[in-house]
Order: sequence, then C-alpha cells, then structure tokens
Amino acid sequence: MDIIGRAARRDCVLVPQALAEFFHATTRKRILPRAVAARVVDAWMIVFPVAPGPGSDALRLAIGEAVAGRFQLFDA
Repeated sequence: MDIIGRAARRDCVLVPQALAEFFHATTRKRILPRAVAARVVDAWMIVFPVAPGPGSDALRLAIGEAVAGRFQLFDA
C-alpha cells in the first residue's frame, strides 16, 4: 500500500496489460474474488492515468465479462 500511495503522488502511468495481469493473477490464484479484483482495477484506473489507446475500454469490457462468468479474462 505504501508503494501505491507513493506512486499516486508521482508521475505513474499504468498500462492496461499490467492491470489485466493483476486481475488475472489475483483471481487465478484465488487471492481475490473476481468482483473485488475488478473494483481494485477500477479504483486504480481512477487514481492513476492509464496509457492512452483502445486497451482501457477493452480491459473494462473483458473484466466485466470475466466477473459475470461468461469468459476467462484473456478470452474476453
């Protein structure tokens, strides 16, 4: 949490791939339920700027499909 706090106060930009990997790793290893991991990703996308491009919208859609149980993240 300290690292995230310090990064939020600086020039930290997230890329959709890193957010997708976080969601995938934490849900695959059952560290977080899908809905909780999705809320964390959403929060980080609010706190941190996300690299521009179509990846952000696609990531939100894919996470929504994964949370709904229709697809695995990288299939969505």
